[in-house]
Amino acid sequence: MEKEHYNPCVDIFIKMIKEADPDLSKQMKFHHKKQFIKMSEDPNKQNLVYKLCLKMWEMEDVVDYLTQSVEDLKKENRELKSQKI
Repeated sequence: MEKEHYNPCVDIFIKMIKEADPDLSKQMKFHHKKQFIKMSEDPNKQNLVYKLCLKMWEMEDVVDYLTQSVEDLKKENRELKSQKI
């Protein structure tokens, strides 16, 4: 693996896959990492899993914002219920 072509998003993608499949073997983790490195170097070779991870990574800020908004609304709702409004 050449460091000059290494894309740090590969580690994030592996983490996403590991969260989705906690029983992922080290062998499969290595296989996916190797494949993702190749795909990050050549967009024409990106498979569906890579594209989904990329889309999830790109949308992470939006998801975090929406999750926080939902939590804020739940909190406000609880406060309003406790005030019996």
